[in-house]
Amino acid sequence: LFNGRKIIYLIKGVEDLRDGEVKKSFSIKDFFNGKWCSWDGRFMGIVNGFGELIMLSVVFLVCCIPIVTIGPAVTSLYYAVIKSVRRGRGTPLGEFFSSMKRTMGKGILITVEIIAVGAALYIGYRQAVAMNEAAAEGLAVHDGKVFATVYIISAVLLAAMTVYVFPILSRFTMKTVNMWKLAFVMGIRFFPVTAVVIGTAALVWIQIYILPIPCAAFVPGCWCFVVTFMMEKVLLHYMPKPDEGDEAWYYNSNEGRAGIRLGGKEEG
Repeated sequence: LFNGRKIIYLIKGVEDLRDGEVKKSFSIKDFFNGKWCSWDGRFMGIVNGFGELIMLSVVFLVCCIPIVTIGPAVTSLYYAVIKSVRRGRGTPLGEFFSSMKRTMGKGILITVEIIAVGAALYIGYRQAVAMNEAAAEGLAVHDGKVFATVYIISAVLLAAMTVYVFPILSRFTMKTVNMWKLAFVMGIRFFPVTAVVIGTAALVWIQIYILPIPCAAFVPGCWCFVVTFMMEKVLLHYMPKPDEGDEAWYYNSNEGRAGIRLGGKEEG
């Protein structure tokens, strides 16, 4: 009644049952109904997180249209990504607009300061270049190489401080001048992080400039998501040590060293 192959399968099945082994076959149905594609599964979690980043990217770009609100928009994007998307607290849009409302005043002030200083450095650099050209043609005695170098170094320092000032605004409560001082220290102390963030930010804006429609929909949020992994390690160095049993969302296994007072609503 049985050929040789069926007998072997039958004997192997008896041995598996004897040893108490139950082997379950894997099917496509198991994939969609299992831990990967269920509503609480890993795959759906990734899809949901990516959708939240797209939503935040679009809202962020819309809030950047008035130019002077770029600062509060960057602050709120970082705040919503780290708190809602990564730590699962609140809703992305709720946290974004809550941060916009809270940081609008200081954010606009910082943005205006960056624009003003950046414009002054650009004008000064152009004048230094004009001095170089005049000296090369024999129309001027002194060239502007020294001034051009000073303006370039100043622009790099401004970019380094800009990297940190908005995450600082999202996390700490302090005067604007103290934010700039702390951003300067961070920019020098954590120079590798500074260089990576500046370089990736430049690539983001280049991508948006070349392919504005597809890139604008997801690149800002995805970039901010990646930056949070580096930036949070920096911020933790300046946060107060958590109290025993403190489960605030902005703490992880690492403890901060220097104590800085946190903003009220930012602790929620």
